[in-house]
Amino acid sequence: MVAAIATKAEPLDLKALIVEKGEDWATAAVVDGSIGYYDPAGALRVVKMFMAGEKRCYSERCMACFGNDLEKMMRADVEYFLRKEGYAPTSVAVIIEFVKRWAKRPADPLDTIGLMYPTIGL
Repeated sequence: MVAAIATKAEPLDLKALIVEKGEDWATAAVVDGSIGYYDPAGALRVVKMFMAGEKRCYSERCMACFGNDLEKMMRADVEYFLRKEGYAPTSVAVIIEFVKRWAKRPADPLDTIGLMYPTIGL
């Protein structure tokens, strides 16, 4: 089982963890880690880019916060979500279900869920 927080001497195998936890979990990790900057479709796109071996991401968030380093961004989001799952597993389950429901909504260019995410109370 990969889902243990790794030490600095032994970094977490992100790809193995994403395979173990699944796309829904990883997508929710990116949505939550970005406090709603990514909607579910954008988060899933980033997860798939990372899993395909992409090294760089040119979203505003990745550029401004992680110097375009996709692995650094994914590591921040995944490790945070994994820690959160350790101390608040119910919260993580609620976030995953919320992100799945959000993903099923019709695309709306004026969608404000991402803007409301930090204050939505998950």
